[in-house]
Amino acid sequence: MFKNKAEHSDAEHVEELLHQHGATHLRARKYGSAVLVESGPEVEPSKHFRVRRDTVHPWCLDMADHHG
Repeated sequence: MFKNKAEHSDAEHVEELLHQHGATHLRARKYGSAVLVESGPEVEPSKHFRVRRDTVHPWCLDMADHHG
């Protein structure tokens, strides 16, 4: 089955939206079919959430709870 991949432009768009809404401490990067949103040092970043391609247009939001 074909997996939809995120594009670098998707990460750029997510980061732009976050910054427009005042979350300038967050950054986004492409990782497979997902865009990871994180902050902190590049070496060991704090991961906040990810959005991943479910189909061509819809995206799913994934967040960890206190159990991981």
